[in-house]
Amino acid sequence: MVRFTTLAILMTTIGVTSLRSAHAESVAAQKGATLTIKGTPETDGFEIDGNGTMGQLVVAIAGGPSTEFFGVRDVRIDAGKGNDIIRISGIQIGGSLRVKTGSGSDFVDLDNTTVAGPVLPMLIGKDLELRLGGQEQDAVDVDVDFDASFSIGGRVSIDGATDIDLNGGGTKTEYEQRDLSIGGNLRIRMPIALDFDNDGLTLDVDSIDVGGATDIRLSNLADEVELTRSTFARAFAIDMRGANDDLNFDSRASRFESTVLFNGGESGDSVFASEFVVFEVEPVFKNVEQQS
Repeated sequence: MVRFTTLAILMTTIGVTSLRSAHAESVAAQKGATLTIKGTPETDGFEIDGNGTMGQLVVAIAGGPSTEFFGVRDVRIDAGKGNDIIRISGIQIGGSLRVKTGSGSDFVDLDNTTVAGPVLPMLIGKDLELRLGGQEQDAVDVDVDFDASFSIGGRVSIDGATDIDLNGGGTKTEYEQRDLSIGGNLRIRMPIALDFDNDGLTLDVDSIDVGGATDIRLSNLADEVELTRSTFARAFAIDMRGANDDLNFDSRASRFESTVLFNGGESGDSVFASEFVVFEVEPVFKNVEQQS
């Protein structure tokens, strides 16, 4: 979770020394039920918060005032070039959220805790699409805060991030309100592996429930993946590609209710699955040197 008051610190971490750029060129505008936010070629910081009412959003661009929008169904964000931070908290929309960043080092953070303080349910009625530029310090952090809920009715697609955290707040394998709930497919593409947040992992998945198929493709570098306390209702496939990768299920149970494919790629990859992991269908291992 990244509070707007700490954007300057995080931007310094990713090589940004100032929050201010050509912010007069940054635009947040609503046409019909679609809210469109456009950044600049420079450094931008965006904060999009809900207020507890469906379709009502408060948008703040670093260096400028906040603006409230009503009747929003879909949100489109194009951050442009530059090192950008996009923080989206507690929004409730019936449509889709699509975020695109450019060639800079970018950070996209989704959670329940708004700048004003309230912890609100997060609801995206249709799809969530995050398209980052594949730079070494492009990161995505999706968190469920406290006892709040976070539901995505459609599919989730994350492309171009080099460090991804998908963390629900549950403590069990079975569905809990605090889980990150995905009704459709989950698709992840990682061009580069870099532990941006220093948690020892490049892909951290905890307490999520996926109703559709899951398709994950890692980078050609050494990926460190942990997958815990999650449920996958349909086909699950992970392609580890090149380099020596580790996939660890830890000792916290996960459940796979359909076919499972672990493709180890070209190098010495390891899969560590404890006795707590439940496979309803016998998993398939390809090119995996070590499994337990």
